[in-house]
Amino acid sequence: MYAVDMVGFRGRISLAIADLCPTTQNLTLPPSIRDKLKDLTASLPESLPRRQAPDWGVPIFSAECCLVGPETEEDIGAFLRFATRALEILRQEAEVAKKANPKEETENGEAQTRFCHFQCKNEKTKRILASSMGQEWADRYMTEIMFDLPNGFDKYIENN
Repeated sequence: MYAVDMVGFRGRISLAIADLCPTTQNLTLPPSIRDKLKDLTASLPESLPRRQAPDWGVPIFSAECCLVGPETEEDIGAFLRFATRALEILRQEAEVAKKANPKEETENGEAQTRFCHFQCKNEKTKRILASSMGQEWADRYMTEIMFDLPNGFDKYIENN
């Protein structure tokens, strides 16, 4: 599952995230994807400031997630190259992937639900949206547009 976001405030990007989020309960990626992301992560400049995952991101991001606080145009360029290459990795893997069996389809749906559930716990995003559109619209926007849950997977939310 591809995730990318850049958080900007007052003309500065404070956080940039790019990941191929796992669709397994134990948050592991298939070895082919994991290895390619490791190589991609290793290619990032050492000077690029790394950041820790926010609490809401820990249950959804992979170990190879690129979380950075870019400070220069070069940092932003390095992040964008990572994000673009990660999407290319996902596209290549999708071309050769086999059709999921019913168990895998359920696990993938649960992973999408987990992703949406924890993204909606991002209080900073909620506050920013609420300041421009009001709390009710911000909640609806996050749950119905940005992180809409797949049909039939709302039971995950009830149990977590």
